[in-house]
Amino acid sequence: MEHLVGGNENVGTLTARVSLEELAKNRGDAMLRYKEKKKTRRYDKHIRYESRKARADTRKRVRGRFVKASDVQA
Repeated sequence: MEHLVGGNENVGTLTARVSLEELAKNRGDAMLRYKEKKKTRRYDKHIRYESRKARADTRKRVRGRFVKASDVQA
């Protein structure tokens, strides 16, 4: 939004009205982009790093947490 220093109040009101209209238009555009992106979201499980997944699957766990092999007590 523009700020006027001195000058006519009518010009300031006009500028404020235009700024509000621009903000409303920008907000509408942002909502359209949001709704379009929402349609393409993937909610299924996706593994980004297969090597990390493989390593995690082979590591020792106690109650779901990783532990050192020396800390595992049978």
